[in-house]
Amino acid sequence: MPGSMTSPEELFAAGGTTGHLMARLDWSGTALGPVAGWSQSLRAAVRTVLSSRYPMLLLWGPDLAQLYNDAYSALIGDKHPAALGLDVRITLAEGWDVLGPLIDEAMATGVASWVPALQLLLDRAGFREEAYFSVSHAPARDDDGSTAGVLTVCSEVTE
Repeated sequence: MPGSMTSPEELFAAGGTTGHLMARLDWSGTALGPVAGWSQSLRAAVRTVLSSRYPMLLLWGPDLAQLYNDAYSALIGDKHPAALGLDVRITLAEGWDVLGPLIDEAMATGVASWVPALQLLLDRAGFREEAYFSVSHAPARDDDGSTAGVLTVCSEVTE
């Protein structure tokens, strides 16, 4: 069921710089489709992500389309803003062997994970680097109660 007629500008208003970019993005060109067709659950999750000052990433739908906040954009470096709306398996391909099972488990079981110092090899500034993150992947539910995505909350703990 499509969401309310909230405009993209209103939906993304609390999102700082990233929210402004999201309001201007042509979502009809992404797997999520036009904002007018988004469920209430997706809209609520997006508002939660954008209002947080803690790094948060929402993956939604079978294509794991990415929606995230300013704090998370700093963690992915030069992959932002191209990652908005894009399949996370493309954006974080170099770390997918580690991230994939955690995300798949949250989607399949509906149970959140918590890893206090997850090691990832990332290319976020033009070179491969070893980084560590405390991260949780929690199921994100749609209006009908089904798991439609994953909410990731993380912080970099690289020393």
